Amino acid sequence: ILQAGSKVTKFFHILMWLMAGTLLGLGIWGLVEHREVGLGLEDFFPDDNQASVWATMRTEELASWSIQMNWGEVDYLNTTTQMKVIKQFEDVVATPHVAELDTHFFWLANFAV
Repeated sequence: ILQAGSKVTKFFHILMWLMAGTLLGLGIWGLVEHREVGLGLEDFFPDDNQASVWATMRTEELASWSIQMNWGEVDYLNTTTQMKVIKQFEDVVATPHVAELDTHFFWLANFAV
């Protein structure tokens, strides 16, 4: 019977910690490197089908995601604050990651005093 502190017990403790660390590392690597989110249209068609080709191109070339900007509690009646918020909106829209959108579509631009 194994006694606490024996070499065999220490060996198995070390082995278990190494296995646990390896599994944790593999899990993190799998989440970071090989994560796919949900099903796409291309998953419902065979690869050689025209609909699959279209769905793949749609996902890769035409993908878009909505963005949200939140300023929190803002004094909307202050014209200086209004202009700062509008300027931040224009700066975000000016980045290459956001589709062009004219400021007149921003509700605060119509509210400006």
